Formats: sequence, C-alpha cells, structure tokens
Amino acid sequence: QISENSSMVYSCIHYRFGSRCFQYIIFPSDDMGYQFQNRAYNYYTFSHVRWSVITGVTIFYVILTMWELLNTHSSHIRKLYAQAVMVFLLLLFIDVGLGYSGWSLEYGIPCVILAFALIILVCMAINHHNWQNYILMQLFAAICSLINLVLYLTGVVHQRILVWVTVGISVIFWSSTVILGGRKAENEMKRKFHV
Repeated sequence: QISENSSMVYSCIHYRFGSRCFQYIIFPSDDMGYQFQNRAYNYYTFSHVRWSVITGVTIFYVILTMWELLNTHSSHIRKLYAQAVMVFLLLLFIDVGLGYSGWSLEYGIPCVILAFALIILVCMAINHHNWQNYILMQLFAAICSLINLVLYLTGVVHQRILVWVTVGISVIFWSSTVILGGRKAENEMKRKFHV
C-alpha cells in the first residue's frame, strides 16, 4: 500500500503542510497503531532497556526532521537551530531509554555544540557575502557552552577537558567574529537585539 501511494504522499507533503498530510505520515496504516501498543506493552514489562522510548523518540525525530526539511517557508538557519535542539533531545531520551548513565549530558551537549559551531563555520565559508547572518548562531552556541560549564561547576557533568574545550572554541569563535567583523558585526547585533 505504501509503495503504490508513495509518490502521491510525498508530493502532498512537499506542496502542502496541512493536517491530513502530516497525520498520514504519522499513521499510514492500522499497523502503526499496533506498533505503538506494542511499544507501550514493552515499556511496562521491561525495566532495564526501555526500547519503546528509544524507538518512539527516534520516529518522532525523523518526522520532525522531514517536516523541517520539506518546509520551504523555513530558512536554513531556523532548520539548524531546530536540528541542534532536536539532536540533543534525541540523545537525552536515548540515554533515558538505556537507563540513564549521563553520557547525553557528559558528551551529548559538548558534541552537539562543537558540531553546531563547525556547521556555522562551513555556512559562513559558503555564504561569505552574508557571514554576519550567523553571528547570532555563534552566540547561541556560546551560551549553550556556558550552560554546559555551569553543569560542570555544579557537579552534574565531570568531563572537565571537554567542557573547557567547548567553552573556549565557541566563545572565541563568536568574540573573534564580532571583533574582526567590526561595524558590520556590530550593526548585525544591534539589529538582532533591536538596540
């Protein structure tokens, strides 16, 4: 059934983001409802690995990612913000599903921040004529790294080197862009914060 209607479904997703299209993606058949019931059953019968949480949040992440990628009204900057937040939440829920050992906070936050900073650098290199559009994203990465530092100072996370490397890279990246950008960077910051 899916193969016969796949082209029609994807064209509908691409050109119209109405509720029917979105519901069709989430619940394409009655089998999906059975799978959710099965996951709920496994969630309450298994105490060590909550694989129902892992599969459920992964499906939800894929749906949201498809929604953002196919949304032509959303800018690539907004999509990057959304991906950064969703990837971290995905790692956090996977950690919870595996019994929560803390690796999502120990390694998840720093890796997401560093990957986010690297993607920003690539975007600035590609779109170098409008590099100032990514200053606020750099500031977002720097703030997230400072939050990670607070988690370290309060004893929530313990990877000292990774925490300080993340803070150093993100803060230096943003501050150097603002300093080297001069008037253009200053005007962009004023425009973003309506100063």
